[in-house]
Amino acid sequence: MKSLQEFITEAEDSNDVYVVYFGDKTMENFYYTEEEAKSAVDSLNKEDANNNAFYKKKTKKNIEK
Repeated sequence: MKSLQEFITEAEDSNDVYVVYFGDKTMENFYYTEEEAKSAVDSLNKEDANNNAFYKKKTKKNIEK
C-alpha cells in the first residue's frame, strides 16, 4: 500500500489532469484522476440537470497559472 506522501507526489508529478466544466464551458475545478472527475461530473449533474457538466483531459501546465 502506498503512503499518503507517495500518492501526493505521484499526483503532483503527473503531466495530465482532468478538468471539469459546466455546459457553458466555465471551469469548475481540475482533478488528478479520471475517477475523481467522473464523480464530480455525476455530482454536478445530479444537483441540476441543466449543469451539463463534462470533463476533458488536459496538460497540467495549461491549467496552472
